[in-house]
Amino acid sequence: MLSRKLFFSTLAFAATFHCAASFATDASRHIVPAVFDPTGNHINPDTLFGGNWSGINQVTVTCYYPSDDKAICAGGGDFDKHACGSDDTNFGTVIKDQDSNCWYRKNFGLNGIVDARQCGVRGDGIDHSDLAAAKLDDADLLVNCMNIAADNGYYTVSTGGGVIVNNEIDLALPANVALTCGAKSFDAPGKADYRIFKNGSTGNLHLAGAIVLSPIVNPTTGTSPSVSLLNNGSGLSGCIIEAGTGGLGANGKFLNPYSPSVFDPDCDPSYGQTSQCVDLDSASVNETRASSFIQSAFSNPPHLTPGPAARSVGVSIKGGGVNIRDVRIVGFGTCITEQGPGPLTQNVKCDGGTGISIHTSDVPRIDDTTIGADVTTGEAGFKIESITWDNTHSLYRVSVDVVTTPADPGYNYRFADNDIVWIYPQPGKGAESSSGYWVTTDTACPTGTGPCTFDLLGSKKLVTLPATVNDSGYPALVISSMDPTNSDLKYVQIGQTVTDLTDGVCTSGGLSVVNVWPARGLVYLSGPLSCPMDSGQHSFQFADNTYIGAAGSCGLKNPAPPPPASNTGCAMVDPNFRWGDGVYVENSGGMRAVNCQVYEHLVSYHLYDGARTSSFSNCETGNGNDLPDRNLAALTSPTYPSGNIVSLLINGRHIHTAPPDDQTNETDACEAAGANMLLGQHRNIDVVVQSDCAASNRLANVSIGGGANGIDIEVDAGGVSLANSQGSSGSTIFKADAADLYSYDGSTYIKEGNYPANLSLGNNYLPGVPLVMANTAAAATAVGCGNTFAPPPALNCPGVLAVTTVTSSITLDGSSEFWACDPSAAGADITITIPQASITPNMNRTFRVKKVDSSAHACNIVMGGSSDKLDGTHYTSTAPYSLNLHNQSVGFTNANGSKDWYITSTVAGGP
Repeated sequence: MLSRKLFFSTLAFAATFHCAASFATDASRHIVPAVFDPTGNHINPDTLFGGNWSGINQVTVTCYYPSDDKAICAGGGDFDKHACGSDDTNFGTVIKDQDSNCWYRKNFGLNGIVDARQCGVRGDGIDHSDLAAAKLDDADLLVNCMNIAADNGYYTVSTGGGVIVNNEIDLALPANVALTCGAKSFDAPGKADYRIFKNGSTGNLHLAGAIVLSPIVNPTTGTSPSVSLLNNGSGLSGCIIEAGTGGLGANGKFLNPYSPSVFDPDCDPSYGQTSQCVDLDSASVNETRASSFIQSAFSNPPHLTPGPAARSVGVSIKGGGVNIRDVRIVGFGTCITEQGPGPLTQNVKCDGGTGISIHTSDVPRIDDTTIGADVTTGEAGFKIESITWDNTHSLYRVSVDVVTTPADPGYNYRFADNDIVWIYPQPGKGAESSSGYWVTTDTACPTGTGPCTFDLLGSKKLVTLPATVNDSGYPALVISSMDPTNSDLKYVQIGQTVTDLTDGVCTSGGLSVVNVWPARGLVYLSGPLSCPMDSGQHSFQFADNTYIGAAGSCGLKNPAPPPPASNTGCAMVDPNFRWGDGVYVENSGGMRAVNCQVYEHLVSYHLYDGARTSSFSNCETGNGNDLPDRNLAALTSPTYPSGNIVSLLINGRHIHTAPPDDQTNETDACEAAGANMLLGQHRNIDVVVQSDCAASNRLANVSIGGGANGIDIEVDAGGVSLANSQGSSGSTIFKADAADLYSYDGSTYIKEGNYPANLSLGNNYLPGVPLVMANTAAAATAVGCGNTFAPPPALNCPGVLAVTTVTSSITLDGSSEFWACDPSAAGADITITIPQASITPNMNRTFRVKKVDSSAHACNIVMGGSSDKLDGTHYTSTAPYSLNLHNQSVGFTNANGSKDWYITSTVAGGP
């Protein structure tokens, strides 16, 4: 952490009042204009410090610093003369004049509140780092004042409500001291406008109650200035904590030209200049461009050069029992880092690359907190003219229709290199693998000249991947056993055509992708594979369809009104998106979040290694727009910058090593609890669990909604219990039996093991949500009852239409779902025929057969269709699937209307 002790010339600053024999009392107090003059050699005879006041005993000082007649001043007060003893000037409670007289302040800490202006803090919004060497800048003076207050038993220090600019040191709070910036400073003066001065570099303050810190990392210490609550019981309230410019570089330009303290989204910024921007209220100013630059200060994707504020921290906590209340934090790489025990964050608003990052903290609390895009506003949506494949450069080129009429809103917006653009080519209309976010390069978008064309570096039109076909236990609609660490898996998208390059047999009927499960290496198809079971390794090609465009609307806010319905797809620039985690928790137990919101972050709530018993109540997540997502391959591959949008992610490093690792089986996050939550709101993925911890995560009264082609819940490894919840339409719940978890050492993957997945569902209303089981084993470990699902309805009990007891051979029909087989009545084996899967009444149907007697006779299950299979086997009268033991049972479900049934549960039975 950055710090330095206050020091001025050869003076040693005393921190306490001095009790000594009283001097004589004057008939009246003498008026002194100022306490101290920071200019020159500081020996201004009209100041208390710079004068010789031997013949006077009591004074009233008007201002702290000399000022002109019209200036409003602060920091003055009454001082009495006493013998110095060991005391010396501390610039707050003790001032020693040039004749070595000590003057003691009489109005320090009135009503228990210390005014930092009485210690020389100006709060004028000006960077005084030129006085840092003499320790007379605002940061040093504020730290000094807080230490004086603590030493004299005062525990609340007010900045006075101005703006403190600090480019040098940490503002370290002493133990039990609360720093406040003013009761009304929590709200910004205007929407997204956090400039210190409204116009120009000086003048009346536009901002109030603020602390503006440099976000520039010191190369020696590796940190940037922060408000540091390092000591027990310290607190922060009523402040705006804002990332500033960090001063000027050697070239005379701002080190952080994108600081919200310099310009806001409604300004036309002059980048790199020392003057602040001037408001331009005309319709030609496009706020999205300024927003994009502000965002780029701290919120770049991982593969781009980090912005100047990327590693900065607004508030850091290490002390115990620390509290932050009524604080707004904007413009930092991370708003708050928490390490101490029991911190309380209450009524906080944050806009940073990452919101709140919690490491090694016991029972942290987050109450009434909102994390989202506070600084930036506005989105831009542009009609896609074409998405074409450039054979020469092996990449996609995208052309968008820009506004060419000066009178139209958005006319001044032009794509620039390194813009973050989301490509939304309309599902099913081609160029599938180009969907998701990209960084623009090679842009050529002069004003008023029509389409703007840019490349999607690293894009692919064709992807070839090895896979296993018709594995035992998997439906015939699945290509399985792909390598989840293959970097090309991210390009497999819904709607692509699929071709078997090995012999062509498997895809002879023409197939396309209907869903992708990268963590399991599974791709779901529009129809069954036509090759034999257990055919081994094949090579599959996934190809984009030619982009043809289709009617649709971007649905974006800017330009207004929304683009017309003739759009063929959208290129969207969303400066509100943040690439870090909203709330990140690691090696911390008992985290509690109540009444919290996270918007527009890549991951809203991220529970990582050692995050146990985390609790969320009345929390929500969301996006402003329905941004297109790539598949979840990014969660497996750290080599691919994540483009996924996840509400709740429960995972970890998955590292398991030999002792002395004391968490050999449970290193990841688990045991989270969420109640009364709203997860989704146009997000693609709501809950993902990839944990080696066996303890379940419990969600109740949760509204989940991944949207079209989204994922409500994905359980790869670990457990989820979902109760009394409601889901969206068109999204999916994925349930694995287990998943291989990989750690990553920076260059290679290390397979740490195969960890089971468990899912319990009770009393959920999810009528539009398919429950997708990876295989037979996955279905066998999914339990629950009282649910309403889209097919298959295996856990829709009491969805059983009836229970029928079978005493003779029979073909199953739709009259019952549970069939109790009792061959003892017939005194012989009974044959039960499964109806043909592809017949409409049986599509997505679930049956269960149970042998209910203890006789030696069997219940033999055979297939009704000539090519139907049960878990890959065509059972016949000569080779049936047999139930031979008392209470032995099997449940099976039709797989999406194909000629295929797969086993969803079994009970071994026995006496």
